[in-house]
Amino acid sequence: MPKSKKKVATTQRPMVVDTYTLLHDSVALGIVQGWNRAHKHTDTPDADTVQAAIETAVMDRITEYFSFPEVES
Repeated sequence: MPKSKKKVATTQRPMVVDTYTLLHDSVALGIVQGWNRAHKHTDTPDADTVQAAIETAVMDRITEYFSFPEVES
């Protein structure tokens, strides 16, 4: 006769991600990276270059941790 398996009581809690902190850190680091990227080849980038570099870097950081399903229109 096979031995029956006993259920072991566990006190472990499921891991919970602090989404706010993860998103905040991604945005903060993306801003710094974007600013540095905009200034990589010039000391005086124009506002559009700075904005585009920051936006790209922030979205790159966010999409490292979050995925977005494609929205069909």
